[in-house]
Amino acid sequence: MDKLFEQLPKIIREAARSRYGILALVVVALSLVGVLLFRDTSELVRLGMFALMFGGFAGFVLLAFFRSAPESPPEARPEVPRPAQPSKEAGLQGKADKALAEAERQRLSGRSDQARAAFGEARALYKQEQNRLGEANVLMGLGELERLLGRNDQARAAYGEARALYKQVENRLGEAHVLRGLGELERMLDRNDQARAAYGEARTLFKQVEDRLGEAHVNLGLGDLERTLGRNDQARVAYGEARTLYKQVENRRGEANVLLGLGELEHMLDRNDQARAAYGEARTLFKQVEDPLGGANVLSGLGDLERKLGHHDQARAAYGEAHSLYKQVENRLGEANVRLGLGELERKLGHNDQARVAYGEARALYKQVEDRLGEAHVLLGLGKLEANPDPELAKRYFHQAADKYAAIGLAEWERIALEEAKKLRP
Repeated sequence: MDKLFEQLPKIIREAARSRYGILALVVVALSLVGVLLFRDTSELVRLGMFALMFGGFAGFVLLAFFRSAPESPPEARPEVPRPAQPSKEAGLQGKADKALAEAERQRLSGRSDQARAAFGEARALYKQEQNRLGEANVLMGLGELERLLGRNDQARAAYGEARALYKQVENRLGEAHVLRGLGELERMLDRNDQARAAYGEARTLFKQVEDRLGEAHVNLGLGDLERTLGRNDQARVAYGEARTLYKQVENRRGEANVLLGLGELEHMLDRNDQARAAYGEARTLFKQVEDPLGGANVLSGLGDLERKLGHHDQARAAYGEAHSLYKQVENRLGEANVRLGLGELERKLGHNDQARVAYGEARALYKQVEDRLGEAHVLLGLGKLEANPDPELAKRYFHQAADKYAAIGLAEWERIALEEAKKLRP
């Protein structure tokens, strides 16, 4: 009996799994209620009233049970399956989509030649299919590629064609993304008014289509713009708006990028503890979303911070971790940036041989990804490195750097390189 009571909960659960079991449980429960209600009357009355009540309740339960049973649906007329017809357009669409995905993968890996070839293949396929939206998406990706490589005329041309196509198909979201890319391009060229205008148009379009994520991206770009201009209060406001929007759409990667920007801002203001804290939060979020590229960017910033503070071992460690992560995700541009930072560190420590090696590796990587701006920065560093041992070689480096800055359209950096060349002894 004890074992029976121990198993009672299990018995009830198992009984409740079927409709008939539920009905049995109801019967048992009503029987117990009847016994309790009529226990003080005569046996005959108790039997009669119990039978009447039980019959009424049982009938109600049975009626409710059968009425609640779902009606059998009318027999559906079977639909004759039709064999799928091969579609030339569907085949082209799939090939085009695949080529575009491959182009993006190569672009993110820093393989610019392969990315450009894949973008060309995708565009040709979309043209065959007369898919203007697909073609616009290709041109948008190509514009991003050329912008990041410092090929500004090509980037602007690709963005322009993409925007025209997005307008033709009345795709405001695509147009907003193009304007955001143009804002990034103008910001890199120090055309700050044009950058702010492009960002403003992009933000308006993102708001119209209620794309809070796109709006957050624009605010992040605006924060970066104001930070580089030294408009620190405006930068904080833009970063704050971006972070709020990223939180609303639960985008931790975007929030991490905001914190990375805030870390750069605090770094620039020599608020080193705050910079390190922002970098730390950013790194945590990048780890949570399993973004090794974002983590590498944080470590690169930390390396720069520690180098500025004279913490040479910490700087080397941060650069080393960043370099490993960049290699892991096959991001040669990131690798190049880290080697450039390491070259700067070794040069300032007087470790000329190590500096030459790091600068050489950085220059080779920048050439592979066709990043003329990065290569110009390396040449500027090499000029400073060779200023004492070999002024003539240093002068050549400075002039090469100035030429590259001029080709990109960075007049201020061109001036800096030429001024360094003038300082050299005859």
